[in-house]
Amino acid sequence: MIRHLLAQLPAGHTGIYLDILPTESLKEFLNALVTAVFSTIPEQSKPGKLMLDFIKSLRPVIVFDPLTGFPQLSVDVRPGEAERHIRSVLGHLEAYPEKVIIAIEEFQQIMNYPEKNADAFLRSIIQSLSNVRFIFSGSQQHLMMQLFADPSRPFYQSTGFLKIDKIDADEYVTFIRHHFQHRGHKIEDETIRAMMEWADLHTYSVQLLCNRVFASAGKNVDDELWKQQAAACSVNRRLFSSNTGICLQSSNGHCSKPLPMKARFFIPLQKILFRNITLEARQLY
Repeated sequence: MIRHLLAQLPAGHTGIYLDILPTESLKEFLNALVTAVFSTIPEQSKPGKLMLDFIKSLRPVIVFDPLTGFPQLSVDVRPGEAERHIRSVLGHLEAYPEKVIIAIEEFQQIMNYPEKNADAFLRSIIQSLSNVRFIFSGSQQHLMMQLFADPSRPFYQSTGFLKIDKIDADEYVTFIRHHFQHRGHKIEDETIRAMMEWADLHTYSVQLLCNRVFASAGKNVDDELWKQQAAACSVNRRLFSSNTGICLQSSNGHCSKPLPMKARFFIPLQKILFRNITLEARQLY
């Protein structure tokens, strides 16, 4: 959802996305930041070349993710240097000729960093930036509330809150019907609503069921078909909850193994967003 939002930014804006869930320190936060900037900023322009020349001056090691093929940068820094380099990267983005929007996924992860007051450090940089705006997203609402709603924390009252609740059922029906019909599968609205009722409008369950029904559908989707797939989903959910080590859900809510391209449904999980960028609500959909 956040990637989609960044793709809809108007001209003159650059969106940068980083997921910090795998990070465990400010050094790894730096690696995620420089990787995101390196992958986003075009080198063809003079400002882009200056930005990337600076990143290259950090002498990062570049490897390619074996699953995605995307570059991953790692900067070898001495203790205490990560903070200086993070400040420098954001300072260069402040001078970028376009407005920069940085979306940080799973922002609550900074609370697990060994560095003391990592949130205070980041807040001290962010509050001085005027050309760079941030979207902070997290799936652990209680931790995000600690970061942004606790008067004793540095990020208190620094952002606007936007809680993403369950997707409206009517919008869901339209979305699902469109994708089935686009591939020549006829499905009635009543069938879709029955499927959503079975899934209790839970994003992952709706996605999993729709994916299975979509992949096995002929020209028509009837009650027998979706109920067969719902039974299979129930078995999978029991396996997932039995702590057997079988992981059916990745951190972003999608299946951990790639699904057939024709059968993919990308529907966002419930999130809570904290943002210091003004956006109209309609831009989030």
